[in-house]
Amino acid sequence: MIYVAVADLIPGLHRRPELRATAQQVALIALGVALIWLVGDLARPG
Repeated sequence: MIYVAVADLIPGLHRRPELRATAQQVALIALGVALIWLVGDLARPG
């Protein structure tokens, strides 16, 4: 799931080479990965 999301976003980063847009996309990708990790960690019993 993460691969599909990132594979879809990477071409968009190449079309918008502005540093601010790239930093925003990278931050949102990292936030998404962290959120998935956190939910997985909280859902684990014990």
